[in-house]
Amino acid sequence: MNPCIEWLDDPQVFRVNQLAAHSDHFFYASREEEKAKKSSRIQSLDGRWLFRFSPNAKERPRRFFEKEFDSSDFDTISVPGHIELAGYDKIHYINTMYPWEGHEFRRPAFTTAEEQAAKGMFSEAEYNPVGSYLTTFRLEKGMQKKKISICFAGVEQAMFVWLNGHFIGYAEDSFTPSEFDLTPVFGRRESIGSRSA
Repeated sequence: MNPCIEWLDDPQVFRVNQLAAHSDHFFYASREEEKAKKSSRIQSLDGRWLFRFSPNAKERPRRFFEKEFDSSDFDTISVPGHIELAGYDKIHYINTMYPWEGHEFRRPAFTTAEEQAAKGMFSEAEYNPVGSYLTTFRLEKGMQKKKISICFAGVEQAMFVWLNGHFIGYAEDSFTPSEFDLTPVFGRRESIGSRSA
């Protein structure tokens, strides 16, 4: 399946290949790990990631997840983190009116908008910030040859995820965990890139 930027405009598509919600209890390979509260089954990807800010989806780097992509003009950003607090764009959650009120029409399809009015509302908007993130990692030895999934604890609006250039999934569960199975493509090369829109 190929990702489609128009999913941003379609209220009927809000997740693709996202794993179903489940218990978020920690799990350990042994009693010793549980006592030490250190699991060999979890690998954190927190840290400095490559990052590119775009004011809208049309100006995003289109093929940034491909192996040959030149990311030399990307900045770095802390993950987890918030792009507005890192100096990109403007802070949206304030104690007054939202910054788009009166400037942007934000009524999704099937609400108060006519169907045609919703076409391209997010995918073609002049202002709908996009963050493109890249990182590379090696899977820790204790996790190799096991089922591998990735969990994003909270992404604002929507995200597309790739691993080794292969599309993994899409989710719009803003600020709730979104988890994807990486096992089918993980053996091809141990790096990951993701894009959130």
